[in-house]
Amino acid sequence: MKRHLFLLAAALFAALLPARAAIEPTDTQMWWGYYTDSDAAAIDYSRGLGFGSASTFDVAIFVPMTDRFVSGSTINALRFWLGPDVSMISGNATVWISTQQPTDITAADYVQTVDRSTLAQGPNDIALSTPFAVNGRDLYVGFSFSTRTSAYPLLCNGTDVPNAFYFRHNGGEWYDFSGQNYGKLALQLLLDGGDYPKDCAAAIDFGRHIVLQGNRGYASLSFKNAGSNPITSISYTLSTDGAAAAEQTVTVEPVGFGDSKTITVDLGVADEARKYIKEITITKVNGNDNTEQQRTAHGDLLGISSKPELLPVVEEFTGTWCGYCPYGTEGMRAAHAAYGDRVVLIAVHNGDVMQISAYDAVVNRYASGFPSSQICRSGTSYYPYYLKNYLTSFFDRATQASLELEAAWTDEAQTAVEFRTTSRFYYDGDYEQYGLAFVLVEDGLKGSGSRWAQTNYLSGQSVGDDMSFWSKAGSPVMNLEYDHVAVAAWSTVNGVSGSVESSVRDGESQSYTFVGDISASTLIQDKSKLTAVALLIDRTDGTIVNAAQAAIADVSTAIDAIASDPTTAVTDYYSLDGKRLSAPARGINIVRYHGGRSGKVVVK
Repeated sequence: MKRHLFLLAAALFAALLPARAAIEPTDTQMWWGYYTDSDAAAIDYSRGLGFGSASTFDVAIFVPMTDRFVSGSTINALRFWLGPDVSMISGNATVWISTQQPTDITAADYVQTVDRSTLAQGPNDIALSTPFAVNGRDLYVGFSFSTRTSAYPLLCNGTDVPNAFYFRHNGGEWYDFSGQNYGKLALQLLLDGGDYPKDCAAAIDFGRHIVLQGNRGYASLSFKNAGSNPITSISYTLSTDGAAAAEQTVTVEPVGFGDSKTITVDLGVADEARKYIKEITITKVNGNDNTEQQRTAHGDLLGISSKPELLPVVEEFTGTWCGYCPYGTEGMRAAHAAYGDRVVLIAVHNGDVMQISAYDAVVNRYASGFPSSQICRSGTSYYPYYLKNYLTSFFDRATQASLELEAAWTDEAQTAVEFRTTSRFYYDGDYEQYGLAFVLVEDGLKGSGSRWAQTNYLSGQSVGDDMSFWSKAGSPVMNLEYDHVAVAAWSTVNGVSGSVESSVRDGESQSYTFVGDISASTLIQDKSKLTAVALLIDRTDGTIVNAAQAAIADVSTAIDAIASDPTTAVTDYYSLDGKRLSAPARGINIVRYHGGRSGKVVVK
């Protein structure tokens, strides 16, 4: 279960104080860190991170000994940025280095006091009295200080990356803020190690680009500066199905160490409805050979013969414990009001009474925080309050397959749902990896007691008209009804194995039947308010290719009573959970007849 440790952020507009004198690296040195020059250039000094009372802050980054810049280096200085409330810092600060997250900062492997009077808003360069040799050790490097009153002096921003922000408040538990939407701690290290790699660029995979057959495709190639020299040009080759084209050179605005740049690369024309394997190799940086191991980016250009309609899927990550999740609730409501059945909305609860274990793996992989959301598991985290706006760019996206769904109860007691899907692909492929996942969502879920109450940090706050209910309500909010809640799900990450054949043919359809047993569910309240959802998942990258949703029909009236010879005109028998049977079993069987028709029979 993921939860934010919510800190108060203040917007205080104060004039910048003079920064400490910057330490310029020598020929054998470089400033290293997850925090980059572009992050520093984008700092908003009007906002800081902190608490509304006197506090002690310990913050750090993790420095792995396996990093090729860190290994064999010596740490000569630290640079950290401070925000608007430097004047609220009481006493001296401390910079420190430790082989583990310290419970007692004074017992760290290296500790140095920083005079309070030398601290300034902006970058603070602190030369170490005794340079610290890494010597093949994993390290935590950080700084600490206290405030005498309410203050927000910490700075962090940019894109979240692992190991880039650890936080502790008042000597309590250490928290890993990586992946929690705080960005990176504003901290860098001055390393001294001699012959650092200079002209290196790491290429980042660019994924799949889908175009109608006969059209040209373009990739957004991202690369990261993995050398100490700023990158001003790169040369690359593009290969198609193993055949490389001529080298091309692109000039770019300077890209500093750790920063990334994106350029557009012409992938060529998709003459056929098939997959073209593409590789882009960065051969040179600044005119010199690129010595980076990760210098080739992988992807493909997929030509499709027809463009099926895409049904976007929103998975909103929420919980009743989450005080800002009402923003997600309203975002989902607005998206439903705007688009209705043109979008699939799934509220994925975590850490509360509506959590289902079948969705835990999706939460762990895709939830960047609470509230947050994914659309078609594209890898981008969307703040769910603005879903209505984000969705507009998805309706016209190209996709390689369509999906249809019918759903029905398998029995009068409504203990299981039969999902009948038809997927149709619009290209030829022989070794494809797709799977179908299945979800039941329910509207109007409600309950009594504290477990069903929604924490509400918006109570009494000044918010827009669409959030006025939450502003006027207290906290927690009782007697709510929760919509679009995932109440049952199967194979949510990769889909059911074997549900889609690996060989797909342009224009040909595949049928699959799955039965979801809900007889043990204690969460489902009103089966008339359930909606069945099928997700077609690309197992190579986890994205949702397409989706379908349907109301659940009553028990089929087309159940056949078979005669004494149950094999007449039947080619295959399946159980209700989709397993193939060697012979008909007593009870309801799913059968496939000669000619491809399927149905259900009862063996008595």
